[in-house]
Amino acid sequence: MKVRTGFVSNSSSSSFCLLGVEFKKGIDSVTKKDLDKFEEICVFTNLDSDSGQILLHISDEDFLEFVQSRAQDLELGTVFGVIATSELNPKILKGIKGKLVLESTIEEQGSPQSLADLKEYLGNNDKSHLLNDEVTKEDNN
Repeated sequence: MKVRTGFVSNSSSSSFCLLGVEFKKGIDSVTKKDLDKFEEICVFTNLDSDSGQILLHISDEDFLEFVQSRAQDLELGTVFGVIATSELNPKILKGIKGKLVLESTIEEQGSPQSLADLKEYLGNNDKSHLLNDEVTKEDNN
């Protein structure tokens, strides 16, 4: 008999909660320093999914730069600097400026966790033109 431990789900979506600080000016206001300050940068998108919202979980510079250069085409929504998604370390709050926000949604389990994941998602969802290196922020303005 096979025994499974931990979270097991047949669903393609799951609940997602975060405690963070909203970047009111969007993804362009996120800096490389913010990647060190927060657990991750979480971007809510308006990309289509039948089973939940597509979120981008940005934790490295290449991923951040790619998303910033294609922000308009990626249909980005609210951007958060994530302080915690489960346990909160109170020490981290000392360096945080801004109003803390508790946000929740139903997340598509296939939401990109890395730049490679995002590129795969774009290639599989009729958005492969965004993979072209010539697409830049200037082209979108």
